Amino acid sequence: MSGIIGKNASRSSGVIGTSDVGIASLAADSSPQLGGFLDAAGNYIQMEKGGDIASASPTVIDTDGDYFAVTGTTNFSAFTVAADRHFFLEFGGALTMTHGNGTLDLPGAANITTAASDVGEFVSTAANVVTCVNYTKRDGTAVVLADNSITLAKMAGGTDGNIISYDAAGDPVAIATGDDGQVLTSAGAGAPPVFEDAAAGGDSWTQATPITTASGTSITFGSLPAGLSMIYVHFDGTSTDSTGNMDVQIGDGGGIETGGYTNTYESNQDGTHTFANSSDAFTIFTDHTGDTVHGHMVLARLDSGHEWTMSHTMRVTGNGNIYGAGSKDLSAELTQVLIKTSSGNFDAGRIGLSYI
Repeated sequence: MSGIIGKNASRSSGVIGTSDVGIASLAADSSPQLGGFLDAAGNYIQMEKGGDIASASPTVIDTDGDYFAVTGTTNFSAFTVAADRHFFLEFGGALTMTHGNGTLDLPGAANITTAASDVGEFVSTAANVVTCVNYTKRDGTAVVLADNSITLAKMAGGTDGNIISYDAAGDPVAIATGDDGQVLTSAGAGAPPVFEDAAAGGDSWTQATPITTASGTSITFGSLPAGLSMIYVHFDGTSTDSTGNMDVQIGDGGGIETGGYTNTYESNQDGTHTFANSSDAFTIFTDHTGDTVHGHMVLARLDSGHEWTMSHTMRVTGNGNIYGAGSKDLSAELTQVLIKTSSGNFDAGRIGLSYI
């Protein structure tokens, strides 16, 4: 038999004719192998719009088409779909497709937040294992942005003078424009920076109100802000009614420190040089009744810790100078300074404080 189908072929020739087998008796090829995308009649298969699919976790891909409209806004990270499917999804609103877990491979290995009319093209490489091979956003923006690809023209508009920072959640946030002369100040971890007056956030000196020393045995400048690096203690005609010295002590939130000072103080009055050491305070040599002190003591923080150094050179009545130097370690931020008499009372003058 030659296997040739002819209209008038005879049995003896081995040729099948129409008189032997009718066309209706030939079986149709239900799976043509001519490169795919052909139906049983050999016609090119057009994409078929299936019924709408509700977003779900996982989202189920039906078999009634290969182009589907996705309704709803339920986030998902997987599909329920047979292997070897090639399908398209048009999204109706905003939802998040999550990359990973071996079930959904998205461009750039990053999650995608959809928008109305976005279209994604997907291929299932195995049952329920899907790769997004293309994703087109309705507004034309790229799904995966290359480094250094965003121009100023593509950024959203903002308010003149605002600065972009990040909040505690790591999301971008606009820092409100400050006033003229203000400085940008850190608000610490977990909060965006803010604009503040230079006195609060910049390197500006603060002058405390001077205290009159006409009586009493001590005065305290308390509630000093944390982070100070230098303090000046000013003496303006300050005197006592005894031959005792004046002492300066510092403290933190735990109180005034009364020990642990390293200090040498000296006096050069009327041609007589005298010096001594003390460990309970930074001492100012005023060993004559009525000694009136003019000048200042400098307290300087050594580094980011809590060690403070001291030096002073001042004038006293009676044609003399007093001076000294020392240091003191605190266990926390310096928050207070006390000036006192070692005996007797203050009887004149003022004491002031300035700090930065």
